[in-house]
Amino acid sequence: MSPKKENIAANLKAKAQKDLGTTKRALEKVKIIAPERAHLKTVAEDFLSMAHSVEVRSPFLDYRLVEFAATIPGHMKIRNGVVKDILKRAVEPLIPEGIVRRPKEGFVLPIFDWMVDKLKDYSTDVLSESRIGKHDLLNGETVRRLIEGYYSGNSSAAVKVWNLMMFQIWWEKYFD
Repeated sequence: MSPKKENIAANLKAKAQKDLGTTKRALEKVKIIAPERAHLKTVAEDFLSMAHSVEVRSPFLDYRLVEFAATIPGHMKIRNGVVKDILKRAVEPLIPEGIVRRPKEGFVLPIFDWMVDKLKDYSTDVLSESRIGKHDLLNGETVRRLIEGYYSGNSSAAVKVWNLMMFQIWWEKYFD
């Protein structure tokens, strides 16, 4: 590995350790929150989830409910591959069948549609040889071919192009 790449690797490791330390300190603060101060837990949880781009939901904050749920055996919580079976059966009379039994789904932004249309100039600029050449971690020719393929109709390359864009933006924010 070249000295430049070794330095990059060391910087990445240091940044990851710093982030891990921040997360551990925040989690330690969350552990000491008393039940009567549970609303503060939501604030800490919100802070941690936003810091790591994770969506978190805490619908059941009453400590008595949490304690009760901890006593329920696992085979009752997941029945025939259905997770949250007890909860679903409890709310079944209150919620339409189509909602209770539907498969889990995430909220997906139309990022790849935007990349083809509104973000095309931006993505080609972010992944230009002049910008990715600053760190010498990516092969400019390979990235160029990937982008050309994507904008020529190879939609299977969308995730790769998006991930490369996110890496390049991250790199420029923290190392450039």
